Amino acid sequence: KGGLRREGLFPLPVQATRTISAVPRALKRLMSATRMWISAVQSALQLLLQGITERTGATSFVDSSKSPEIALAFGLMRDVDLYVINLLRDPRAVACSWFRKKPDHFAVLRNMRT
Repeated sequence: KGGLRREGLFPLPVQATRTISAVPRALKRLMSATRMWISAVQSALQLLLQGITERTGATSFVDSSKSPEIALAFGLMRDVDLYVINLLRDPRAVACSWFRKKPDHFAVLRNMRT
C-alpha cells in the first residue's frame, strides 16, 4: 500500500523517483548561487585590499574574522598569497573565561552621560 517497497532497511515510495531526479537540478542551482556569492565577495574583498594597500602601503595583512567562507574567497583570488594559521585555545582557559566577570561597558557609557 502507498507505493512500491524495496526489500531491506529503508522503504522506497513511488514518489521518491521524482524527488531523486530533482536533486541534480537543486544542486546545480545551489552551485550557481554559491559561485555568484563567491564572485560578489571576491569583488568586494578585492576593492577592500586595494583600498588598504593604497591607504597604508601595506603588502600583508591579518584577517581575524574566523570565517572559512572569507578564507575560501581569498584563496580563490589570483593575486593573493594566502596562509592560514589554525590556533587552538587551551580548553581550561576557555572554561576559566566563562566564569570570569566581564566588564560592563554599558555602565561606563551611562556614567559618562551624567
